[in-house]
Amino acid sequence: MSAFFQPTLLAVFAHPDDEAFSVGGTLTHYARRGVRVVLACATRGEAGKITVPGMTVDDLGQQREQELRAACRALEIPEPIFLDFHDSGRFERTRYDDPLALMNISPLDVEPKLRALIADVQPQVMITFDPHGGYGHVDHLQIHRAATAAFFSTGNLPGGGPQRLYYTALPYTAAEGLARM
Repeated sequence: MSAFFQPTLLAVFAHPDDEAFSVGGTLTHYARRGVRVVLACATRGEAGKITVPGMTVDDLGQQREQELRAACRALEIPEPIFLDFHDSGRFERTRYDDPLALMNISPLDVEPKLRALIADVQPQVMITFDPHGGYGHVDHLQIHRAATAAFFSTGNLPGGGPQRLYYTALPYTAAEGLARM
């Protein structure tokens, strides 16, 4: 092995804040130990719940992007990579008519972006949502499917693909609570 080899961990999530409530401590732990941590975020979270009067969807996407950049600094990891899909929203905010909303895009169309990212960063380890998407959010399910497919389909890359795939885990009671929010 080269003296310049740096192990790499690729975390793939759907929205700003997904990394914080699931594996933020893990990302910091490995970054502090010299692992290159790459965070890929599928959306900017622009269809989240707006809690500031007068804020628009565009404002929210910009705010959540900045919050994710600040979270990365706090977690001591590099800036995130955005995959440039749109947040699908939930409940009354569901974006059925947005062709770029993650729920409206086949995981087969998300997978090539992740395969290209894997080829670029060459991670040994990937982390993404569990098969339930944490608490069933459609965007989390889409990212789980695409990231899992990309993991298994990149074994033929020069040098091979990632060697390990880990899923996040939430206690059942936490998943239940988040599903109602």
